[in-house]
Amino acid sequence: MFGRVYFGALLFYHLLKHLNISSMNRLPFQRTVSTVSAKSAAAAVLLASFATPRLCYARPPYTGPEVTSLAAQSVNVMRLEQNAVSTMLQTTKDSTAYYYSTWRGMVTHFQAGDGTVFTGGLNRLGLSAGTLRGRPDEFAWFIGGAIDGALVSPNHSGMRQYDCQTMDLVAYTGLSIQSVAASVGARYNTGWSNLDANGQFGGTEKPKGHGAYIATLHQTEGLTFGGLFGPSPQTSAPGAMSQKDALTILRGFFQPERLFERNDWRDIGLPSIGVERIAAGVDYYGDQYDQVRTALASASPLPSPVGAKLQFPLQMIDIAGAGLAFRFIPQVTPNVMLRSAEGGFEFGQGVVHVAAKAGATKRAASYHVSAQLTLSFWTFLRVSYAYNIPDSTTFFPIPEAHVFGVTIGFPDTATADSYFQGHQQRANRGLWTE
Repeated sequence: MFGRVYFGALLFYHLLKHLNISSMNRLPFQRTVSTVSAKSAAAAVLLASFATPRLCYARPPYTGPEVTSLAAQSVNVMRLEQNAVSTMLQTTKDSTAYYYSTWRGMVTHFQAGDGTVFTGGLNRLGLSAGTLRGRPDEFAWFIGGAIDGALVSPNHSGMRQYDCQTMDLVAYTGLSIQSVAASVGARYNTGWSNLDANGQFGGTEKPKGHGAYIATLHQTEGLTFGGLFGPSPQTSAPGAMSQKDALTILRGFFQPERLFERNDWRDIGLPSIGVERIAAGVDYYGDQYDQVRTALASASPLPSPVGAKLQFPLQMIDIAGAGLAFRFIPQVTPNVMLRSAEGGFEFGQGVVHVAAKAGATKRAASYHVSAQLTLSFWTFLRVSYAYNIPDSTTFFPIPEAHVFGVTIGFPDTATADSYFQGHQQRANRGLWTE
């Protein structure tokens, strides 16, 4: 299993690193290993080749410190582990396994430490695989691994010295006895490659990695709760990010699917409630994006982090069996507010399914409209377009970003959503991908 994960990660990385990407007609993509057929991989390549985001010339180029600061708020594999385990525990079979890979990206401009401005892709990569053996309601064991990464990839082959990447890795294992499971995991962040002493692109500084630990509890009725302890992004001057050990993320989630099925309530829909505490140093929604960008450009001290966020996501999916859904995220600290409100639908049968959502999310002092369209083909392939993604789970907290994506999953992308994206949603095919 881990050999498969490792091979998939290497394949994923080298495809993006060595592909000469044209900004107008080709984008990075991912393909699967032996769990998905060559036909599905070819389909992913074909679909990715038609993704044509437009360059945003109106804004100044991204610098190294800006990209690394954005990624520090985003790249975190705890959600992959937590949701992979909670979904595997729903199986009624004696064993189950999964594989999931995704790419999301945008094309934009970057500026290196020597002043060179180049065009390239800002990419978010995800890969997750695992297996469970036994019956969770009696006795079962499980093991898995996940990778969440960020990559800056110049379009021109003569600018490979500006390649820059970081990977967040986790390996985990656990047991389930009488429907109650516990898991532990070790996480390691590789640090950024090819940065100079000032954090700019094009350097030769050695990456500085750091580790962390994950612990989660699960109950097969749909309850999961876990935390990540390790370095949390904290501001420091001038124009840099330091790391401080803390409880970075605490997540709980309850979706009573089995209860609703036993009582024939499933036609009403499927509700869920969550609780999330996000450390002060994590600018999850990009509230301080403009302040951080201004500070980095002027080599001034970064803004002090706002207090820890405590929020309670509420959602209902597949309402009345019609594919309708909504989600609200009330936030109670550091300020009481309705952080986000979204609604959407999904429909389709046979080969193609369509899902769309739109909503408004508060960033800093105002609400920003966001939208996403997802097309699922067969059960293993999905392509998506998103505008102004409201949080940092699937990409980076960048306002007004146009983001394209390709997903390949085994046994299917509908199940893979809950493996990677932060909320169990096996009833629909990607309505919520945060």
